[in-house]
Amino acid sequence: MTGQNTEPVITFDGGSPEDRKALLEAVEDYWRANNHLDIPSLIPLWRDNPEYVFFNSNGFNYQGLKDWLGIWRYYGPRYRCAKEATFGRLRIMIRGDMAIATDEGVNRLYEQIAETAGPPIAGHPVMRSTMAFTKEDDGWKCVHAHFSPASIEGERPWAPED
Repeated sequence: MTGQNTEPVITFDGGSPEDRKALLEAVEDYWRANNHLDIPSLIPLWRDNPEYVFFNSNGFNYQGLKDWLGIWRYYGPRYRCAKEATFGRLRIMIRGDMAIATDEGVNRLYEQIAETAGPPIAGHPVMRSTMAFTKEDDGWKCVHAHFSPASIEGERPWAPED
């Protein structure tokens, strides 16, 4: 997944070369599946536990794989991918059997193709993402995800120390 105008910045902190490769593939596989809300491609990426939470860009929380599949079934017939996701600045930190992948500039865009009474897919083309993974017997699995629009307009609120 490379950017159209700029190459993504991908960095790793910790982990073996094998774990780094596997985690990057898991993140790439997620975004490829997300581009088209491809349910069969999502299922092997997510550890199914109803206690694991996913914070969607629509502002709602979802619990476990059943909820994640439900939201993709909801949005699938209502939206289509107009611009497939590209990484911005992806950082993958690996500590033993846990890993966090953050990206402060995932660039992707959906177009609405059918009416919807519920919240839309976030229309902001630049997203922030955080995904938590655990290493299982069958590979790295996502156990938490948080997606939200990146604010790129206006000045970032910040004040120096006194």
